[in-house]
Formats: sequence, C-alpha cells, structure tokens
Amino acid sequence: MSSATRTPEAAETPPAMETPPGAWIGAVLDGVVAAVAMAVAMAVLMPGALEQAIPALYGQTGGAFGLTAHLAHGAVLGLVFAAIVRFGGLTEYTDSVTRSALLGAAYGVALWIVTGSFVLPAWLSAVGVPMAVPTFSGASLITHLVYGIVLGALYPWAKRY
Repeated sequence: MSSATRTPEAAETPPAMETPPGAWIGAVLDGVVAAVAMAVAMAVLMPGALEQAIPALYGQTGGAFGLTAHLAHGAVLGLVFAAIVRFGGLTEYTDSVTRSALLGAAYGVALWIVTGSFVLPAWLSAVGVPMAVPTFSGASLITHLVYGIVLGALYPWAKRY
C-alpha cells in the first residue's frame, strides 16, 4: 500500500472554471449578429420600432440612432446569455447547434416577457410615450424569437474562442 496521503485542500478544491476571453468576445459578436437578424424582422413586422420607439428611450430620433442602440442592446444581451449558459450549468445544452438554438429560443421568449413586454413599455411611458404595461405583442414575440434562435445557434461557435 502506498503511504501517500491526500491533503484535504486538494480533495476539496474544484477544478478551475475559466472562460477564455475570446468566448466573451464571441458572445458579444453573436449578440450583434442576432440583433441584426432581429432588426430585419422588426423592419418587416414592426415598422417604426427602430426609427421611433428605440430612439425615444434615449430622447433621440431617427433610424441610425435606433439601430445603433438596438445593436448595443443585442451585444449586452448576448453577454448575458453567455453568462447564464456558463454559470447556470447549461453548457451541456450548447454542444449541438439544434439544442443551443432551442436554448436561445427559450432565452428569446424570456427577453420578450421581461424586456419587450414590461421594460420597454414602462421605459417609454417614463419618457413621455404612453404605452400599456405589460404589452404582449405577437410581432414582438416573433422578433425576440429570431434574436434568441440566431444567438443560440451561433453560441457553439462562440464558446470555442
């Protein structure tokens, strides 16, 4: 028998869970690409959202500002998705594009409920654009699903870097 003993510290220390910096950059890029896809869907299903509603959140006007703000929101929410997956123990669901896209779809529905149905209308009302809170719009659900599905489908690529 071996006389070597294991120290309690070595036995109790979990393996390091490091995330390469490139994975976070990939999550930001995925968020921007998904936001572009969502913007296309918004242009078809919700004309005026990028030109009026989103800029109004910041007291601005115009499609250029609206698209820029929308892409910035997409980048941040892409990071949030990556953090939820990484630290929420969901990485096993991102090993295939299909499963990851389904996870993204669930994230898109959650975003629709929280941001699209409560936060956006409440924020617009606070800055003087009256809206009912909550506002459950079918077109908004579809556009948030587009964002989530694209984000989820791209995530397996992003997490490798």
